[in-house]
Amino acid sequence: MAPPSSLLLPLFLSLFLQFCRLSTSALPSLAKHASLSVENPGDVLVSPSGAFSAGFLPVGYNAYGFAVWFSDPPCSVTACTPVWMANREAPVNGRESTLSLLHSGNLVLTDAGTEVWFSGTSSASATELRLNDTGNLFLTNGEGGVLWQSFDLPIDTLLPQQPLTRNKVLISARSRNNYSTVFYKLYFGNDNVLRLLFDGPSISGVYWPYPWISSNKLDRFLYNSSRIAVLNPLGHFQSSDNYSFSTSDYGAARQRRMTLDFDGNLRVYSRERGSAVWAVTWEALSSIPCFIHGVCGNNSLYSYDPAKGRSYSCVPGYVPKVLGDWSAGCVPNFTFFDRCVANEVGFVKLLYVDFWGYDYNTILNTTLKKWLVWFFLIKNQQDVTSTHQSHLNTATGFKRFTYDELKKATRNFSKEIGRGAGGIVYKAVLPDDRVVAVKVLSNAATGEADFLAEASTIGRVNHINLIGMWGYCAEGNHRLLVYEFMERGSLAQNLLSPELHWKRRFDIAVGTAKGLAYLHEECLEWDLHCNVKPQNILLEKSQ
Repeated sequence: MAPPSSLLLPLFLSLFLQFCRLSTSALPSLAKHASLSVENPGDVLVSPSGAFSAGFLPVGYNAYGFAVWFSDPPCSVTACTPVWMANREAPVNGRESTLSLLHSGNLVLTDAGTEVWFSGTSSASATELRLNDTGNLFLTNGEGGVLWQSFDLPIDTLLPQQPLTRNKVLISARSRNNYSTVFYKLYFGNDNVLRLLFDGPSISGVYWPYPWISSNKLDRFLYNSSRIAVLNPLGHFQSSDNYSFSTSDYGAARQRRMTLDFDGNLRVYSRERGSAVWAVTWEALSSIPCFIHGVCGNNSLYSYDPAKGRSYSCVPGYVPKVLGDWSAGCVPNFTFFDRCVANEVGFVKLLYVDFWGYDYNTILNTTLKKWLVWFFLIKNQQDVTSTHQSHLNTATGFKRFTYDELKKATRNFSKEIGRGAGGIVYKAVLPDDRVVAVKVLSNAATGEADFLAEASTIGRVNHINLIGMWGYCAEGNHRLLVYEFMERGSLAQNLLSPELHWKRRFDIAVGTAKGLAYLHEECLEWDLHCNVKPQNILLEKSQ
């Protein structure tokens, strides 16, 4: 009589085939008119050396994504590391789902007959789908030319030799086992600098490189003509904006990947071929990961200890809004009573806490921006360093003036140099002989706290083509802003000048466009200008 355990063998094999879709056969390619089926565990493409596999990977209960993953050593469902997925937002079910190379040359993924993804190569003469040892899945024609490749459509991972270029974006997964997209992105900004962005539902901001440090100070190249970043097989990363690094195991023969993880940090992982354990060999934010936007929501706290990892909590009197999802923040754990007086305010002191990225986005009834006009500054390239220094000073904190100081500096507001709906601008000379422009805001009825919060937001905006703010006054009902002064005046005042040759006019147009692009897409808090006119484009004296 067979031992009782033998009766469990068929059931074990059934479960193993259903949930642990390993590369049970090595299909070198997918030919035209052929298909891979989700119901056949053997329908897997394998690279020549066996380093990578491509097929249907379980991503949930009766849910599959067509993916490329590391397959040496062979992995189980929970241990597979996908590096590309065709349908990360729309998993297919476990019956009658196929990937087919049609007669037209189009590669199509269907879910029970319904098309959910396609390669867009229907007009090409695609003859074969192959997977190479770099992890690139590609369609070829009869002459060996590449018609489509997965390297052109990254998800959250870059492999060695896979370039990140213009218009390509890495987007993080929602969680460790949920590969749908969420809020973190790695991309090249309009100034061609490689950036990490949190693009959440209520806040959007760049958090790497640190936005309060100018790109010039970080030795990043601005406005270069190319956008490309590549990790090589030895572990060296190089970007066209002059950013580079080498992993801690640089030079060793390893399997490597650069992944924008679901926690918003960009990391490079490596392992020896045949090992199932990945090690972090570089990360973008290793010393202060709490600067990553969105790790916790409103009224919640995030802390990081290298020895213990991340931890989350709510401020006193609050509880998590959604258990297990700290990005949703915390809500009050107390009841408002009828006897509460509306104008009474209480404070809870929180030691060693910064509401970085949220404090200036949660203010109600803000009004400073309706007074603010972003002035575009057109400068010579040789002045880039000094301009970045002034912007850095502005971003880290500006001077608070008294009303009497500015009244004296403007000689009792005697020399008006401009006016608009937001207020009147006067020329002033500070005690240190700096010449500045002082804008007296009209209808300045906002409270001091709101004014200062919005001034802080403005101070975070730093760009070579935007006039920097040097200081402010918030005294009584007076609200004034102190700006850098441009002696040549505005474009409107110089538009008919014979000195404004066509090359200079072109430079002015490009500089204005770059300033607008920064305000609309790149800065911590996006801001529509809505008032672009020659009067708001200022020229340096040397122009």
